[in-house]
Amino acid sequence: RSLGLLEQSKPHLLEALRIRQELLPADNTEIAASQFQLANWHTERGDFQEAEILYAEILAGHLRRGTLDSLEAAEVQLRMSVLFISIGDRRSEQYARDGLATRDRILGDKHRETAIGRVVLAASLMDQEKTAEGIMFGISAMKSLISNHGLENEKTLAAVLEYQAGVGFARVNLQSFAIARFRRAIEITKQSLGPKHLYLSIFLFDLGASLRDNKQLLEAEQVFTATPVFHAGHAGHAHCHTHRAHAMRPAVAVRDDNGQLLDYAGYSQD
Repeated sequence: RSLGLLEQSKPHLLEALRIRQELLPADNTEIAASQFQLANWHTERGDFQEAEILYAEILAGHLRRGTLDSLEAAEVQLRMSVLFISIGDRRSEQYARDGLATRDRILGDKHRETAIGRVVLAASLMDQEKTAEGIMFGISAMKSLISNHGLENEKTLAAVLEYQAGVGFARVNLQSFAIARFRRAIEITKQSLGPKHLYLSIFLFDLGASLRDNKQLLEAEQVFTATPVFHAGHAGHAHCHTHRAHAMRPAVAVRDDNGQLLDYAGYSQD
């Protein structure tokens, strides 16, 4: 799985889980470890419903064992939050807050994993249009990562932070700034995670929305045309961003009888 060979890795993950379930007590932590790896596999594949079920089972086990305030449980809570962010589910915020609180209590506010928790919470808040609080947590995370760890080896986090900054600019209608941040996030993601990563479709969707609002309609149309195809191929046709991109494309750009590009308000692009 670490090599990106997702389909080849799944049978091994399933077999490991099967063996542990046969040989170990039902609530053994090694079973939870296998469930966690399989849930991560489903998340990377875009099978969010299957991932949610597995993460929920793991957290239920932590609750039974009285270990819901452990770092292991915090990791699952933050993964669950990321999953819910990806599908626009408001439950992401509470999972992010719970996971971050545990990391902050055990590891302290300067630890890298605590900063990552802040990044997740910032993303959740921004997704719910709680822009001011989201920016606050995003800036806090960036300051911690730069001062204590440096961002040169944190390409994925750098991309997420650029994306969050873009969302913040878009929310206050500074679309030119938002577009620059979204482009940077896309560039970093392609370099660090490859051209087919799930994050790209999310970043492209919001780039398209800012291009639309900035009256760059031709490029917006091109982005929205590509995004649902890409997303359906890597996250599934049921994913919320696939549907949103399909739905917004005709609203973003249509053409009159002369082929002139129009936007949703009838604005004619020069």
